[in-house]
Amino acid sequence: HWVPFCPTNNYFALIPEHYLELAKGDVAVLERTRSISFDWKWEIRHQLSTREKAVLSNIDHPLNILRAWTTLKDYRVSLDLVMIILMIPIGATVVAFFRNVIGVVPYGTFMPTLVAVAFRDTGFLFGAIMFTTVLVTAAVVNLGLVRLRLLHIPRLTIIITVVVLSILAVSVTCIHLGLTHGAAVSLFPMAILSLTSERFTQTMIVDGLGEAVKRLLITFLVSAACYVVIDITLLQLLLVAFPELLLVNIAINLVMGSWTGMR
Repeated sequence: HWVPFCPTNNYFALIPEHYLELAKGDVAVLERTRSISFDWKWEIRHQLSTREKAVLSNIDHPLNILRAWTTLKDYRVSLDLVMIILMIPIGATVVAFFRNVIGVVPYGTFMPTLVAVAFRDTGFLFGAIMFTTVLVTAAVVNLGLVRLRLLHIPRLTIIITVVVLSILAVSVTCIHLGLTHGAAVSLFPMAILSLTSERFTQTMIVDGLGEAVKRLLITFLVSAACYVVIDITLLQLLLVAFPELLLVNIAINLVMGSWTGMR
């Protein structure tokens, strides 16, 4: 049988992974009639792996916690869902950087991370417009409920109901207008929207409309930064293939948690 060898780079009985294997045995790569004159060449391009191939590429590593995914997929556990879960700590680190290093304070501790996850389905610009529409509607209702002096839990329940109805209305409207991305607004975290609208209302009552709008703009700025980071395809593939890289995320937060510089 044929034994591959390369006298140029001293390989014997081995075809390295970075070699392109054109043919096996004594069979020609291409056949043509003698009367046809033509030329051919090979072109090699880099191509990102798919998420599933990224998981399987490191499936035997003992630190790879996603080895269990090959079993979980039999129970219809989506790899996309697993990837979102892995990216949430990365988004939380972005929020921690904005709060502890830069010194800006958005609504909620890690609410921008959840908003950024929701923006993955709609795109940031379209999602931001829809998010603002629902948030302002809920805030207006909340402002009216404050004057009724209702207890906190019933008032919050009413706000959640308004948020749900607003999300459904936005989704149905977008479907009728042919805006398919708008239908994904229904995936927005309803509890986060409700709590944010309540905080927006409280800030508006206590500190004025200007301060409330300022905090809202900061929230969108931090959400945009989270969205940009967690939407990086290469970062997603790296985390899916090497989930132990989240230990680096812990190390980064240990450094930020010990930093006491001027913000």
